[in-house]
Amino acid sequence: MMDMLKEGGVYSLPRVLCFEIVHAWLITTALSMILDKHFYCYGEFTAATVACIGYLIGNKFINSKYNTPLGSVGKPL
Repeated sequence: MMDMLKEGGVYSLPRVLCFEIVHAWLITTALSMILDKHFYCYGEFTAATVACIGYLIGNKFINSKYNTPLGSVGKPL
């Protein structure tokens, strides 16, 4: 599971940060629903989370299309 945060065998700072933002958003959303409380900047927080998810998807697409040899299934384990 933690290998998805690595790029070339080294932890990637943008991937780790995006992972933590998405993780924090999930916890905040769950607590908001459970405790029935309103988070003041929830819209901005959600927008940042969507941007992080978009970055991760875009990064995966670019790595798959341009950084992986044609016919290969991905990086070797």
